[in-house]
Amino acid sequence: MKKALIVLSLLIAPLSSYAQQIGSNSSYAGLNGALFTTTGANSWVVPAGVTAVLVDGCGAGGGNGLGQASAGTAGGGGGGSAACSQGFPLSVVPGATLTITVGAGVANGQGGSTTITGATNPFPTLLGGAAGLIGAAGTGGTGGQGAGGAAGGGAGSAGTGATFRTPLVILGAGGGGGGNTAGTGGNGQQVGTFPVGPAGSGNGAGGGGASSVYGQGGTGGTATNAGGTSTGYGAGAGGNGTNNSTTVAGGNGFVLLRY
Repeated sequence: MKKALIVLSLLIAPLSSYAQQIGSNSSYAGLNGALFTTTGANSWVVPAGVTAVLVDGCGAGGGNGLGQASAGTAGGGGGGSAACSQGFPLSVVPGATLTITVGAGVANGQGGSTTITGATNPFPTLLGGAAGLIGAAGTGGTGGQGAGGAAGGGAGSAGTGATFRTPLVILGAGGGGGGNTAGTGGNGQQVGTFPVGPAGSGNGAGGGGASSVYGQGGTGGTATNAGGTSTGYGAGAGGNGTNNSTTVAGGNGFVLLRY
């Protein structure tokens, strides 16, 4: 009975602390959970007596947009966030092997997708967020598109919110646009309870990365600093400030199987 109460408290805890709660496999040892954070293909053999699992997971967030390649000009856009799942039900067969592919963040590129195969019903592909665009001709780069269609913000503007959400699947949000030569960047869009990835400060600053339901987007960069990395899973990286070409990846994906 005590174990059941502990599991229930983990499942209903605020999403803002979720990334910390699933920070290591050992945290779920003996608590009927299997956590996968290693990117690429992973395998899991369904335990005896288990016929259903609930899946929490995310694709990877989008990478940052680069600053324009000359001093005093435009910043890059922040990355969009990935699609995620919360409690998606899968029917499984004891002894069967599930292949869990966890999406990886890509520096200045689209985040990888997270997939699961081997169950008796299909699991939706959790797409990664798109990268922010480079600043050019004094105009800040557009923020990266969120997985599923949410638009990134134009120069100096915030990204748009997730376009679709059910109790089980939440699509990504758009990253903030980079600042023009004489303007500041925009904030990434918020999803769930994690805060936005804020824009960098000053003219030509980078746009913030979009958050996911499991992580906060990175902070936009400045003329002297690169865009920030995301915190948690599936969120976008912050765009670079003017004349900064450092590449930053979005947050990796993850999968948690609850049974």
